[in-house]
Amino acid sequence: MDTEQRGVGEVLGQVLRAHARAIVLTGAILLAVVISGGYVLAIRSVPSSCSYPAPTISLPVSLRAAGELDQPLPLVNGEVDTASATEAIQTMYPDIAAPVALPEVRELPRAASSPPVIVIPFRSQVGTDHVVAVMVFAVGCSNNAYFSAAENWQRGPDAQSPPVSSYLQVTESQAERTLGTRGPLVLVYGADPLHPSWKDPQSGRSAAAR
Repeated sequence: MDTEQRGVGEVLGQVLRAHARAIVLTGAILLAVVISGGYVLAIRSVPSSCSYPAPTISLPVSLRAAGELDQPLPLVNGEVDTASATEAIQTMYPDIAAPVALPEVRELPRAASSPPVIVIPFRSQVGTDHVVAVMVFAVGCSNNAYFSAAENWQRGPDAQSPPVSSYLQVTESQAERTLGTRGPLVLVYGADPLHPSWKDPQSGRSAAAR
């Protein structure tokens, strides 16, 4: 009888010890999950590094009065909301008939302290295929677009230039021939985003894009 009781006791002890090990193991797993989850959450909450200050919005009187583009626009698939930009162009330049946005042009800054920009050219759906206006947006670290500038190009980019059919008057392939390179070029700007250049990242040489 004593032998039978000892056998039962040993079996019960083994069961209890196995149960205790299972509890400890489960606790360790849960703790690891909590720590891991918190670590992932912490990583996702850390903002990406950014070496330039947040862009500021300086609106012309017409846009300020209309309450347009007074807040940054979130980029959608990396692009500016052209409907908002087109509405703003109509507000600024009411003499432009039925403006329509052309494909956006992206430019990188030469200076690390400046933001990338997106330039939106516009043409009129009435009477001409020339670029009639341009609008510039600075891209902030939060991936929002901030209104930066706009110009009316109906009579040309400036007093000495005739109207142009495209924003960039020098294509990438033309700039490659000028620079004597076959590699991909990068569109960059210095003091003025509306006077960009094609830059060869390998040699550092550049050629005017406008």
